[in-house]
Amino acid sequence: MTDKHLEDAKALWEPILAGSGQDDEYWNWVGKSRRSKLLPGDELYAIECEGITQGLMMLDVLKKRCLIESQLRRRLVYISALATAPWNLTDPPTYKGVGGNLVDFAIARSHELGYQGRIGLHALPGALGFYRKLRVGLLNCGPDPEEPNHLVYFETLRMDDP
Repeated sequence: MTDKHLEDAKALWEPILAGSGQDDEYWNWVGKSRRSKLLPGDELYAIECEGITQGLMMLDVLKKRCLIESQLRRRLVYISALATAPWNLTDPPTYKGVGGNLVDFAIARSHELGYQGRIGLHALPGALGFYRKLRVGLLNCGPDPEEPNHLVYFETLRMDDP
């Protein structure tokens, strides 16, 4: 992610999201970027098309572990935040597949790190349908009682792990 991607989020996304009621309406990507520079293992990524940022994602590649009992305590890539540009949430979207491509990238990053493609995330209420429909094999673990807002936790189920 570059300063240009952050500028797009601030200048192009925020005015559309203001007052929209979207779950990520108040996300401050500039602030997330600053915090990520202080926290080891945090990584930021963007998808850009035709010179405009279409999606943003923040990953934690060091601090999170699997919660599924059969994989308990194994490392995974945790998707801390994932957002697509507001015009990609309309029907029809300007660009379809932005969120899915970001999730696919998180899985690829997990493979690069030797985590066998394991990822985890807490879904905002408005994104539950999106994560349920993904073809990457996310297991819905239900509301997380340890999470302040009891967001639903999803994790990949990998039966082929050593």
